[in-house]
Parts: sequence; C-alpha cells; structure tokens
Amino acid sequence: MQKRYCLNCKDYLEGRRDQKYCSARCRSSYHRSINLQSSVQSTIHKILLKNHKVIEEIFITLPFTQMKVTKKRIDLSRMGFNFDYCTRIYRNKRGKWYRYIYDYSWMEFSDQKVVIYKSSDV
Repeated sequence: MQKRYCLNCKDYLEGRRDQKYCSARCRSSYHRSINLQSSVQSTIHKILLKNHKVIEEIFITLPFTQMKVTKKRIDLSRMGFNFDYCTRIYRNKRGKWYRYIYDYSWMEFSDQKVVIYKSSDV
C-alpha cells in the first residue's frame, strides 16, 4: 500500500484512500493559499490586459500599415496604462530598453515621449 501525505502539512495520512488532508484546518489552509496565489496572478494579468487594450485602442485609429506611433507618457497614463508591468524586456546594442506587452513594444525617452511599436509578424 502506498503511503499518502497531507497536501498542506505533509503529515502521514491514515484512513480513506481518497483522503488528501489530515484535517479540515489543513484543507482550508491549502485552499486559501491556492486562492491567494491565483488572486495575485489574476491581478497582474488584468493589468497586462489593460495595458494591451490601451495600446490596441491607439493602433485601431491608425492605418493598418502604420507600425509606430509616438505618444506622451502622461497621455498613456491617463488612458490607464501602467508602465510598471510588461511581458518582456529587451536591451538593444545601443543600450536602449524596449518593454513588451505581448505583440506591442515601447521605448521611453527622457523628454517624456514614448514610442510604441506594433509587431510586424502579427
């Protein structure tokens, strides 16, 4: 017979074969920790989606062939863009930082301008 352990505290389990937790307290604790992780991930995902939506709304109003646009940082912030969250960061050979949000990227400049690029392979 295979030994079974509590998913939360790792204590040895005795009793039913389908038992996963040693007590109701461990069951509750385990599910609370899972839900907490999910809520943090969900919050970050919502911010990333909001960022993507803000940029997408900018490009919807432009011709389909236009792959680059310049905006003021304050205007993007007013639209709800959060500069602290991105999906990827890249530094080019000149030392400039590109931040990505899925299929869009942006580069910030010292004059509070932001150049946003649309990926050409979409």
